[in-house]
Amino acid sequence: ATSDLQFTSALVAQEVVPTQASIAYASAGLYEGRLRVTRSGKYVLAVTIRDAHISGSPFKVDVTSGSPDPSLSSLFGTGYSSAFSGEVATFTILSTDLFSNLLSIGGLKYDMSITSEKSSIRPQILDLNNGYYSVFYTPKIPGPYVLSIAVLGTPLPGSPFDLNVAIPLPPVPVSAEFLTSGAAIEVMFDIATNRGGFEDTVGCEAIFADASAVVLGTGCEVRFSTARRLVISVGSFATIVPGDDIQLR
Repeated sequence: ATSDLQFTSALVAQEVVPTQASIAYASAGLYEGRLRVTRSGKYVLAVTIRDAHISGSPFKVDVTSGSPDPSLSSLFGTGYSSAFSGEVATFTILSTDLFSNLLSIGGLKYDMSITSEKSSIRPQILDLNNGYYSVFYTPKIPGPYVLSIAVLGTPLPGSPFDLNVAIPLPPVPVSAEFLTSGAAIEVMFDIATNRGGFEDTVGCEAIFADASAVVLGTGCEVRFSTARRLVISVGSFATIVPGDDIQLR
């Protein structure tokens, strides 16, 4: 066997990415091909001799991500830096290999702690089996915390993180105006409410102070059409006019 045959190779992806492909004579009529790819994805490998494809060429090549690199993990969301007491906070961990390819499988075990001088929180970690990990926790005590995250014995970049847990502010009405019909009033809040704890239409006395319920008329009803929008259906003998103040309980 000789080594005078001149093979050429080309590795092509669906997008332009850096690749290297080469073929060299080994011995006894055998040739050795080498590929260097840093981006995972689907490729086509063409091997030719004298501009003609060898048997089976072009070949389909699936390149998957490599081993996880903790130094390149990243966090998304607000929950790793801020949260509100009594409310669920979340953030997402994105795990990649040495070349920043998103891992195609799960299985990483993240070591995580959230601690303060007065409290510690046990977060829940949901493995999405695609390189993403969702983290959930519910702090009960406001104040400064420290969030520590490590995987494979290595802290994530930036860990430990400063985490501030604040007391949530109640929703505040930002506008109130009569609808075109004049028989209803629309009240808008700055943030989502818990709908007053009511799922259906209720009497005005359940939402408003007694004096306000009186000016809204007999049989006045209210309902939340959305978590931020309250609609007041004015009752009989209502005396409320534009500019009047009404008070929530």
